[in-house]
Amino acid sequence: MGQTNHGREGRIGQRPPNEFAYQALRVGDNVGEHTIVFGLLGETLEVTVNGQSRDSDAAGALTAAKYLATQAAGLYTMVDALGM
Repeated sequence: MGQTNHGREGRIGQRPPNEFAYQALRVGDNVGEHTIVFGLLGETLEVTVNGQSRDSDAAGALTAAKYLATQAAGLYTMVDALGM
């Protein structure tokens, strides 16, 4: 897989062919809109997720906390907490 870099500050010119890039932008009072854009010459594919409130974030945090309260010290993911 290629290298991943955040942003382009201070970098000019074309990206190396093995480099993946991403940008993060938060504006206004938007509680959660995330768009992933895959761009190629002449076309793009966009996947967008819109959060209407922070309720889903809170529910996920509570699920994770309940799971972690019963676990030994270690490294866990939400896949573990959700039993997937």
